[in-house]
Amino acid sequence: MDFPIRELWPERFDPPAKAGGGEMTNMGCYAIDFAVTILGMPKTVQAKWMKFWREYQEAEVENFGQIILDYGDFYAMLSG
Repeated sequence: MDFPIRELWPERFDPPAKAGGGEMTNMGCYAIDFAVTILGMPKTVQAKWMKFWREYQEAEVENFGQIILDYGDFYAMLSG
């Protein structure tokens, strides 16, 4: 499924050197901060990010990211 993102969201996409990053930088950082504040530091962390939409590919930043925080007895999964 393709969305007309430039029509729906007319903001321009800056390159990573200027923008600093994609969705995990823009919004995912809050979920990470909240999880670590509530749950503490995890034992291990795994992460995966993707660039699904052409505009994000051209800007060389991700528009989806998923992080798994392993606490030994349980996992916390974060998406942005």
